Amino acid sequence: MGDWGYFPTPEAQCRRITEAKLRWVSGKKEDMERDGFAEAQKFQIGFTSKQISIQKGSLPMSKTYLNWQGDGMVMTGYKAANDGKGIIARFVNQCKNPSVLEVIHPGECFKSNEIEEKGEEIPPDAKGIFRISVRGCEIVTLYLSD
Repeated sequence: MGDWGYFPTPEAQCRRITEAKLRWVSGKKEDMERDGFAEAQKFQIGFTSKQISIQKGSLPMSKTYLNWQGDGMVMTGYKAANDGKGIIARFVNQCKNPSVLEVIHPGECFKSNEIEEKGEEIPPDAKGIFRISVRGCEIVTLYLSD
């Protein structure tokens, strides 16, 4: 790369007091492969919230916009789509074994990619559940629309 000159980086030297938290998670190997990574991720990432203004209306407790489950699956992202018409939900299978991601959503569900392009539509089953087969360690991005 060549010599780019002198770049002072005092923070990179770690010449300060630092603090770290450690959590020990133990269990059976098969349980750890399924749930251990999810537990570790919950520990290291704090919950983020934002205060909004009071709004009128109510939401029924029995219905939600998105409900999901899957062994070894973790939701890693949920945001408005760049086109302003849908929601992007991203999941990762943290296990080496395949899993099935089950998504309950009142609208349509499409596979997507990293740049939020709509891909193949995923049809719901007879119960209205979108079932997505996920390979071990695979990242799945979904485009959800109303």
